[in-house]
Amino acid sequence: MNWDKLDLHLENLIPGIAILSLVLFYWPQNLTNLKEQSIILGIAFIALSYLAGTIGNIFARMLLDTVSAMTFRTTLIRWLAEQKIEDLTDKSKSNLNKQYSFLIDCAMLCSNESVVKEILKRRQTARLCRSALIPVFLVVSHNISNPWLIIALPITYIFMLLLYGYAEVAIFTEAHRGYRILSRSKLP
Repeated sequence: MNWDKLDLHLENLIPGIAILSLVLFYWPQNLTNLKEQSIILGIAFIALSYLAGTIGNIFARMLLDTVSAMTFRTTLIRWLAEQKIEDLTDKSKSNLNKQYSFLIDCAMLCSNESVVKEILKRRQTARLCRSALIPVFLVVSHNISNPWLIIALPITYIFMLLLYGYAEVAIFTEAHRGYRILSRSKLP
């Protein structure tokens, strides 16, 4: 394997450590045979954490990105960023989602360093929110008794979906600022 080309992301490792730590804390395993092999145990923990984080992020992205685009993103943009979309004639979900992507692209091209940094920071916040989904599910599933779990998990999911949608509104508003800067720079 060519390790130089392997691009490891903390975005996968950190939630993976949280997931694996929660699993080991809530559902302890008998690791007495490995206690003398602390280096091997540490390497295995980091590797398993990275894999768990990667898989958790894939599930979280599938559960949050897609659903947010179809539900809360556009609703929250209409409510919280109304002044940014007042010039749009078509405020349908599909058009607002296209605007969302378009504005991010424009903001990344606007050559204003503070806007680009702010977009990157806000996108990282959204990623962290998304990465927290599986660890939050693990905490809720362990701390809520069985009959209430059927209610608690969907409520938790909706809460995380709202948080993620709000993070997307923050990205949208900053991207709109980048779009305005880019538009002004292209004027004669």
